[in-house]
Amino acid sequence: MKKAPMFFCVVAGLGIMAQSVGAKPSAKGQRRGMQPETVVIADPYKEAVDGILNAIAEKQEALASIDAAIEQEQAAAQALISMKKAKGLDDLKPRDILKSAANIHQSAVRQRKIKRDLVKSIKDLEKSLDLLGWEGPMLTEPVAH
Repeated sequence: MKKAPMFFCVVAGLGIMAQSVGAKPSAKGQRRGMQPETVVIADPYKEAVDGILNAIAEKQEALASIDAAIEQEQAAAQALISMKKAKGLDDLKPRDILKSAANIHQSAVRQRKIKRDLVKSIKDLEKSLDLLGWEGPMLTEPVAH
């Protein structure tokens, strides 16, 4: 089993230096010894703000995906209801079709709750940006509830 590289950090002024021990072979492809991989994060504040803004953007994309899923669920439920009305059931029982439509409806109800929770989560992240003194754009667009 391969071991994950070990990390250590040194805080220096405004920057943070992180090293991964044993991450890369030494120079010129030599196999002896390993050189640590060094990553310097010049501004932890910017890193935090960027992370929050990226999280907000991802959550907004998730909201759009949930809306698309709800539309698909509604179309499926309508197709089931049409199928029951047309009595083209083949081997299906009307009761099973109705139960299936009810399950689809319940799924949409759950998705709407998830949307409300995501909107609250985005607002929490925006409050974090306010507390950090962020004065840039929030990326938030109005979200239909």
